[in-house]
Amino acid sequence: MPLPVPRIARALAFISMAGIVCLAQSAGSGASAPINASPGEWSQLARFVAPGCCALLTNSVSISSDTAVVGMIPLNGNYNQVAKVFTKSAQGWRNAGPAATLSGTINVEPFTAPVAVDGDTIVTGGCTGTSENYVFVYVKPAGGWTDMATPTAVLAPSDGNIYFGDSVAISGDTIIVGDYGFNSQTGAAYVYVKPAGGWHNMTETAQLSASDGQANDLFGYSVSISGNTAVVGATQFGAIGTAGPGKAYVFVEPNGGWKNMTQTAELTVSDGADFDETGLSVSIDGDTILVGSPIHNRPLGAAFIYEKPSSGWTNMTESATLTPGDGLTGGNFASSVAISGSIAVAGTPYRGYTPFGGE
Repeated sequence: MPLPVPRIARALAFISMAGIVCLAQSAGSGASAPINASPGEWSQLARFVAPGCCALLTNSVSISSDTAVVGMIPLNGNYNQVAKVFTKSAQGWRNAGPAATLSGTINVEPFTAPVAVDGDTIVTGGCTGTSENYVFVYVKPAGGWTDMATPTAVLAPSDGNIYFGDSVAISGDTIIVGDYGFNSQTGAAYVYVKPAGGWHNMTETAQLSASDGQANDLFGYSVSISGNTAVVGATQFGAIGTAGPGKAYVFVEPNGGWKNMTQTAELTVSDGADFDETGLSVSIDGDTILVGSPIHNRPLGAAFIYEKPSSGWTNMTESATLTPGDGLTGGNFASSVAISGSIAVAGTPYRGYTPFGGE
């Protein structure tokens, strides 16, 4: 049976020249209710601030247990600072400055600072605008998060490409990195498995690709991983004249470990149309995948849920469709998505406004 449509929490982004990120919590989560929140509703719980005027936060965010990491958009030409780390104190989440700043050893292209965290490991991506691109891995020191001017490890592709690192994800000891510009924008994704001795500078363990990939598919525009299953989005929007509807690909780790491979299954939309940009965002948790399609049924947008069949992942269309329920069209609904258990979240960066003439 299709998964019941989860209750959707409206996602709001807060940006200022000082750099502000807001953390929300459900009043029904067992914690004390935030101000002005009724049971079952979401409200702002804390505000993270990075003082100063030379960087914007919230280019990307990720949270795992008591650690939140926020990507940066530098505005002063110093592209080395790539992320801020915020930690939950004994008193809970409170308005606070960052506990640590994570800095790379090379310049990173602005507006490309994706971040991901799982447990004590943080991954930050970014591109240099050249064929030399890297992803940084930071492991929490024994004494807790502190400023780190040098990453624990630098991950690189064996076949350097300009857009390597524009999407990153981590689950346990496995990292996946997207490169939608590979091979004339056919795209690729790279898997890195933590070595027995710990993270160190390395090239990929395996490369993931689409068996039906072609130029301008933008495979790798988005990536997500949960346990032994990875999902990669391909918006098929690399060329206006040949844009397709977009799709997502599922990869299940083989019994012998990750290796160069094509997909286990393709996820498509039953009523998909060209220019939908399905796969612009993806998220997986356990046996459920959420795929964003911000231009689907323009100008509405949608997110699609896929449930793993009892026999394993196979080519399939959606189990359920999520759409905004506030009556506002446009806004690029589901430009970002996340799923955890029975809760799905979809971001709408242009809520109430239809950009680009309805597209």
